[in-house]
Amino acid sequence: MDSDLNSFLTASGGLIKEISTSSFDKKLLQKVSFFKNTSNFIVRNNRTKVPVQYEKNVSEPLKRSFHLLQTWIGYVIAVNDGEFVAVIKDKTNPSAPDEEVTISIDELSPPDQDALEIGAEFFWTIGREKSPAGTVSRVSDIRLRRLVGFRDAEVQYAQLKAKEISDLVGSLMDD
Repeated sequence: MDSDLNSFLTASGGLIKEISTSSFDKKLLQKVSFFKNTSNFIVRNNRTKVPVQYEKNVSEPLKRSFHLLQTWIGYVIAVNDGEFVAVIKDKTNPSAPDEEVTISIDELSPPDQDALEIGAEFFWTIGREKSPAGTVSRVSDIRLRRLVGFRDAEVQYAQLKAKEISDLVGSLMDD
């Protein structure tokens, strides 16, 4: 068998069970690679027919994984041109002191950039991500915490109840 064919079979990671051909060239190799997801087919070019059979059950699907290295929770204390200042609390090592950091606004997603304001809370994680192809990357992810706000009617009701309680406590204090 041709050395290119052997290299291709080895690189396929066992997905290809069998390729039989008498003349095999690099262009054909590329065509076979392109049709990886087909179970049985014949690739044709000007000179060669190549029957290919793939294993239908691959033992382990390709997965993306993430290994957490560090996580913080923080709140914004200032927003300046192109950056924000925040106080962060280490969630990986809770005994560590709080830190003040300056972070570029470009580190946030566009929706988070629009929602950024003083007092906004966020989560910051750093870790290693492994792609299905095996590539390892260091990842930093900052996401603003989204809190559901109260409706106006709920605020008015709470204020009314607070006034009733205040009046009741006030009248008890007068006695």
